[in-house]
Amino acid sequence: MSETVVLRKKDDDVLEVVPTNEIIENEPKSIVPEYEKLQAGLVEANKLVDDIILKKYLHNLTDLEIIPLDDSLKKISDIRLFRITEMVYQNNEYSTYKFASVFNSVQNLNCGVFIVVDSNGQKTDFYMGVRSLDDKRTTKSLKDTLKNALCGQFPGVKTEDLLDPVAEEFLGNIATKNITSVSCVAKNKDKEFKDNETFIQGLEKLALAMQGQKYTAIVLAKSADSAQLEETRQAYEMIYTQLSPFANMQMSYGRNTALNISDAFSHGTSIGSSHSVNSSIQKGKSNSKGTSKNHSTTKSDTLGALAKSIGTAALGVASLVTAPLEGVASVAVAGAIAVGQMGLSAYNPKTKSDGTGTSENSTVNENTTQGETETETKNESENETHTKGITTGKSDTMQLTLQNKSLLNTLQRIDEQLKRIDECESIGMWECAAYFLSDCQETAEMAAGTYKALMKGEKSGLETSSINFWGKQNANKLPILRDYITNFIHPVFEYHSDSISVPVTASSLVSSNELAIEMGLPRKSVCGFPVIEHADFGKEVVQYNKKLHSKDFCLGKVFSMGAETETEVNIDCNSLTMHTFVTGSTGSGKSNTVYEILNQLRNVYGIPFLVVEPAKGEYKNVFGQFPDVNVYGTNPKKTTLLRINPFRFPEDVHVLEHMDRLVEIFNVCWPMYAAMPAILKEAMEKAYEAAGWNMGTSVNSKSNKYPNFADLLEQIEIVINESKYSADSKGDYSGALLTRVRSLTNGLNSLIFCDDDLSDKELFDKSVIVDLSRVGSTETKSLIMGILVMKLNEYRMSSGRINSPLAHITVLEEAHNLLKKTSTEQSTEGANLLGKSVELLANSIAEMRTYGEGFIIADQSPGLLDMSVIRNTNTKIILRLPDKSDRELVGYAAGLDEDQIEELSKLKRGVAAVYQNDWVEPVLVQVNKCTIPEIIYDCSEEVKKTDYNSVRTQIVKLLIQGRVSEKYTILLEEIEKGLDSLGLSTLNYEFVEEQIIEFKEKGELSIWKDDNFRKLSRRITDILGVRAKVENIVVTAMDNEELTEKLGRVVELCINSPSEPLKIALSQCFMKDMSTQQEEREMREKIYLNWFKSVVERSRGL
Repeated sequence: MSETVVLRKKDDDVLEVVPTNEIIENEPKSIVPEYEKLQAGLVEANKLVDDIILKKYLHNLTDLEIIPLDDSLKKISDIRLFRITEMVYQNNEYSTYKFASVFNSVQNLNCGVFIVVDSNGQKTDFYMGVRSLDDKRTTKSLKDTLKNALCGQFPGVKTEDLLDPVAEEFLGNIATKNITSVSCVAKNKDKEFKDNETFIQGLEKLALAMQGQKYTAIVLAKSADSAQLEETRQAYEMIYTQLSPFANMQMSYGRNTALNISDAFSHGTSIGSSHSVNSSIQKGKSNSKGTSKNHSTTKSDTLGALAKSIGTAALGVASLVTAPLEGVASVAVAGAIAVGQMGLSAYNPKTKSDGTGTSENSTVNENTTQGETETETKNESENETHTKGITTGKSDTMQLTLQNKSLLNTLQRIDEQLKRIDECESIGMWECAAYFLSDCQETAEMAAGTYKALMKGEKSGLETSSINFWGKQNANKLPILRDYITNFIHPVFEYHSDSISVPVTASSLVSSNELAIEMGLPRKSVCGFPVIEHADFGKEVVQYNKKLHSKDFCLGKVFSMGAETETEVNIDCNSLTMHTFVTGSTGSGKSNTVYEILNQLRNVYGIPFLVVEPAKGEYKNVFGQFPDVNVYGTNPKKTTLLRINPFRFPEDVHVLEHMDRLVEIFNVCWPMYAAMPAILKEAMEKAYEAAGWNMGTSVNSKSNKYPNFADLLEQIEIVINESKYSADSKGDYSGALLTRVRSLTNGLNSLIFCDDDLSDKELFDKSVIVDLSRVGSTETKSLIMGILVMKLNEYRMSSGRINSPLAHITVLEEAHNLLKKTSTEQSTEGANLLGKSVELLANSIAEMRTYGEGFIIADQSPGLLDMSVIRNTNTKIILRLPDKSDRELVGYAAGLDEDQIEELSKLKRGVAAVYQNDWVEPVLVQVNKCTIPEIIYDCSEEVKKTDYNSVRTQIVKLLIQGRVSEKYTILLEEIEKGLDSLGLSTLNYEFVEEQIIEFKEKGELSIWKDDNFRKLSRRITDILGVRAKVENIVVTAMDNEELTEKLGRVVELCINSPSEPLKIALSQCFMKDMSTQQEEREMREKIYLNWFKSVVERSRGL
């Protein structure tokens, strides 16, 4: 078969025939690299990516050599740390961002920050500190910046600085027999779990999991500057650029068929004068056919070039010395330079091609020439050419794209890293790792595993997470590691990979938000580290209508997030006329709060006060030491006796008006039902009438005499007996009313409720403390409190001026005794008397504000108080309240939200939530400690204590003188002086007055006569108040002898040192009075006569 040839231009116009094979061999080489070479570059690139992008070298740090720490970096003066003794958070806040702000405060100051968690097996201590990395700033300024940022983000956090010797000793005692490192990127486990309540990645989880273990954890982060951040960005971008062309591979398959046909014809004629004729015919035909196939595979092997490129990027010996301060980002930069220098030649992809070609040519030539020549040489020529070509072609092509998934994932990781770098540009980048040290290998590994598990989140796999351990098998490396870790510098390892050698550390690049997770302090309390959440209150008092130049006093300073600030809280004095409510549990500082208010008002503005204290009796120990403060109580041995007459009222008040108020007081203090209020009111009206009062004109026709409980007792008995109630009802009413009223006419009550009472000016215009703490009956306490409030109200109405500024303050301690919570429901027997009465009493308190009277209502149980009392007070001071219902009751009344209400249960002693109606928001206040020392109150010896038995003894001796053989010295002046203090009924009081007048005039009394013995017996029994006792003795005595003995004891209780004749005389009076009672009168007469006969016979026998 002949060789295929083609024509090729040789010179300007010369063509030459050249074989086809020669042309193919001499064609230029293809620009597509060989497949093998491309594959080699990609493999080497992937290996570099593992080291630089994924940092898989972190898995093998244990096997790497450690570069010793330079001695110049081992200085305690470059380290400052402080212990955090108490952590404070705001309720429901996302604290991670706050921690990020704390660390950002020193991010650009070229320093390291660290958290130290130190456990001795029983409690866990937490430390925070800084490590200076240059001389531009002092370590103290760095520490102060970090500490102030922590206190600014978390107000109330408590810290304790460690001096250099203490810090050095602490660091020297850290166990380092076993060391583990944790390298990871912290991420949130769930984006929804952000607040402290749901956050599950706090270091408290580590502390709880490691309870009982001795270990030290150090989480260390070194700041990265903007230049380092930019270099890291460029490194990642360069690596991405070089790898991206090989993420996709394309393969093409093609087939082509072509057919060409060409036909040409030429004709020529020549005529000359020579006239010669010639003829020639020439035909030619040629055929050629060729087929070719080719197969090629190319691969570029550039390992040598790669190694050379990486070698130029190695940092060298000098870089190893400065590596502790330059950081891990140099690894990425070095790798990027290596990849960049390799270029496309180092990373050409593998190429494979297959081809088949077929060609066929056919050529037919035919020439015909005729000529005639004459001698004259005349020529004529004619040519004609015909060419025809036909080409038919067919082509098939198939192209496939192959994606390198491994490389695509690597590029995606680089994209994610670039996003993290964008975040770091905004909030800062750090090189962070955690180290765990312990004498026990198991403890160190357990702590590292627990920490790593806590930190791992949704996208923590961007970089390799690893744990490395050094123990006995690496004992020679432990001292070097200790030098690094206790000086708070990341240990530097020398990493070799084929021809590359760079310093690396265990740290990972993290943003400030990620660092806040890795180094965030516990969100919950652990043993040794209390964590407290506080609600947010106002940072200062903001009023809607602030008054200028108002009289005010400082209650205390603003308390925010567990710490006292320097902002004062001042209370306008005149705002107290709208009344104040103070509440708090036992020991919360409620009493001190009231002490401070009273002390400020008394010392600064001279405002007097009245304190009604039904419990504890502590006010007298604080204020009783001052000469201008009077103390009254119910025990004459401890204080001056309180003396009040509930039936007395100011001249400006009508008797019926006063009587209605007094009945309401009884309705509050005593359980009243059915007709009892009506009976009480009717009896009270008759008592006033018996004392000489005209109920219409409110004028006493006899004298300025007021009834007392003895009068009321007599009238109740009369009203009940004269009523048409059934015997059962009479018995019920008698048992309910007579018993209670009688209890007020004997014992200490008879001394308190007397005619010789204290004036209203003594009680309400001076500073007075009324101590009711020794009264056993709750009803009696309530009654005294109610009577004092009623008398104060009437006194202010009759003597005060309308719209007056604060002139007097009244403190009602344990106010629920008087202003008790009542049901709003109606009973089946009538109206809700208790509720109505409390309402009227509360309204009277509210109305007293116009007279310059301010009330401080204090109670530790707001749930027991009438709601109107809490609602109608302008100033509310709420101390610690553990009970939820109490908190909600007063909290909503003070405008607190739910978090603030919950905060009330956690307030420390002396801290109160304070709110006034014209304040924009409530504030927490650390109330000032009252500076008055407590001194046990001792009643002044100058106070004259009345001997009430002596007065009664003189009265009885005066009345009985004529019926005994003994002669007594009657002290009429003592009787006249002490008569008002005995609480005698009006009838008995007037009777004694008449006897004194008669004795002065005649020297004897008509009552001594036998005809008047019945009257005498009744009066003596009433004056001594022994009728009920005698009735009981008569019923219980077994015989006359026992009866006589018991009657003698009664006499001894009422009379000072009675003689035997006086005992017999008074016992006869008692028995005579007993015999004159209407009920079973005949039987009583027999008992009396029988007893009298036995006494006579006994006296004759003697």
